[in-house]
Amino acid sequence: MTASWKIDYGRVHKKILKMSSNAALIKQYRIMVSSIADMDDDGDPTNLGSEKTGKYVGCYGRHLTKSDSLIYRVDYERKIVQFVAIGDHKELYGRG
Repeated sequence: MTASWKIDYGRVHKKILKMSSNAALIKQYRIMVSSIADMDDDGDPTNLGSEKTGKYVGCYGRHLTKSDSLIYRVDYERKIVQFVAIGDHKELYGRG
C-alpha cells in the first residue's frame, strides 16, 4: 500500500490558521488530512463525507464539529482532494 492521494488546501489552509483556538475543530481537521494522506490507491475519499447538492454540487462535506464542516472535491484522474471551504452553516450557505 502506497499513499497516493494529494491534498490541495486552497484557501482553507489560511482560514484554518485563523481558527486555531478551536481545538476540537483542529483535531478533526488533522484526522481528515491524515485519513486522506494515508489512503492507498484503492481508497475513496468520498467515503469520508457525504455528497452535497445546491451550491456545492459535485463536492462532499464532512462535519468536523457540531457546527463546522469541511467541503471538498475529488479529482480521481489526478488523485487530488481539493479543500473548497470550511466553516459553519451560515458561512458556507449564507443562511441560518
